[in-house]
Amino acid sequence: MLSSDQFTGIQAFIETAQAGSFTLAAQRLDLTRSAVGKAVARLERRLGVRLFHRSTRRLALTEEGQAYLAHCIRAMDAFETAETDLLARRGAPRGRVRIALPVLFGRHRVLPVLVALAERHPGLHFDLRFSSERSDLQEEGIDLAVRIGELRDEAELVARPLGMQRTQLCAAPGYLLARGVPVHPDDLPAHDGIAASQSPVRWALTDASGHRHIARPTGRWRSSDTQAMRDLVLAGHGLALLPQWLAAPHLQSGALAAVLDGWQGPALPIHALWPQGGPLPLRVRTVIDALVEAFEQPAAL
Repeated sequence: MLSSDQFTGIQAFIETAQAGSFTLAAQRLDLTRSAVGKAVARLERRLGVRLFHRSTRRLALTEEGQAYLAHCIRAMDAFETAETDLLARRGAPRGRVRIALPVLFGRHRVLPVLVALAERHPGLHFDLRFSSERSDLQEEGIDLAVRIGELRDEAELVARPLGMQRTQLCAAPGYLLARGVPVHPDDLPAHDGIAASQSPVRWALTDASGHRHIARPTGRWRSSDTQAMRDLVLAGHGLALLPQWLAAPHLQSGALAAVLDGWQGPALPIHALWPQGGPLPLRVRTVIDALVEAFEQPAAL
């Protein structure tokens, strides 16, 4: 059985690894920097390995430290889940939920859902990881991820559909006044297209009957950032296929206009994913249910 000193060492190690600093870990644990450093040092002596590479500028986990961190996070989650499930019998989800989110969609569409959920359930705490990279949920101790795009063959994960990200061709009214309004995809080569930097300016558009047309507009602008593409469109630099959830406020205000309204751009599935294994803790299930409810209407995406 763990002694209180050993337990303190594990907590200090986890917080230091996640914060990358003894000082920040001390602030989170309400301890002194010296106390945290000594707790981690005692843990290293007990284990007989170095968990951190230390320098005057930064801390970095050793290979052994990375492996031990994954085990520690799972163990702490198990403790937290046990407590949460007991408290859940009184009907209140409690505990920390670690969520990996795509940067733009996470910020614009998921974060408001979580804020509303936090107001309803004060016992929930959130650790949000915004990144364009796919996280390894089990390795990083992440409870839940939201991903846009076709799923890979990841048998160790459970997936629940949240909806589809649909796209709409948009332009600023001033641009259309100066360059004319396209009435068919065949008109697009005469226009400036703003596209993602990892792809050619080549748009696959589908009408209500399912007819597909490949349009190849000219264009001076490409961007790896979808929000920057939206800003360029708002500034009148051309047309772009934008996610409907990102374009919607500007379409409603009149700052943007839908172009070729009968044609849709590509749609990508959106899923919530979590690791296989055992029943879902109430704290995670509550978040998933809130996301499903928020996005169940097509207009939400």
